[in-house]
Amino acid sequence: MQVPPLKKFDLQDAWNLGVLAHDLAAERGYPITIDIRQGQTSLFTVRLPGATEVNLDWARRKRNLTLLTKQASWEFDKARKAGQDIVVEQNLDPKEYASHGGCVPIIVGGELVATFAISGLPSIQDHEFAVECLNLLNAH
Repeated sequence: MQVPPLKKFDLQDAWNLGVLAHDLAAERGYPITIDIRQGQTSLFTVRLPGATEVNLDWARRKRNLTLLTKQASWEFDKARKAGQDIVVEQNLDPKEYASHGGCVPIIVGGELVATFAISGLPSIQDHEFAVECLNLLNAH
């Protein structure tokens, strides 16, 4: 699933995206962490029942990769599974970077303005849920 570009993304949009993701995840019983950030500044962070501090750390590591590359971490998950791991190839600290799906860049006017990370489901589902929520935000 492709990450949709947005026309704008401000603090109200971050809140709306976070609440939308929270409510949908709660309805589905997803044990996830939702983390929306501008750089390293938290705009919306919550752990749903069943999510742990470990999920928050995974979100941080996936976010670091997205901030470095300006791409969805899922792209690097697919490459890792095909034998090309950016973390290894660029000698990145695996305690700081994770090539697993679930963090997507929030792009406005071609620029990365924030990141949206989901952690707690299998990688592809983390990614797909993030994209689904961005598409729902875009539809409003």
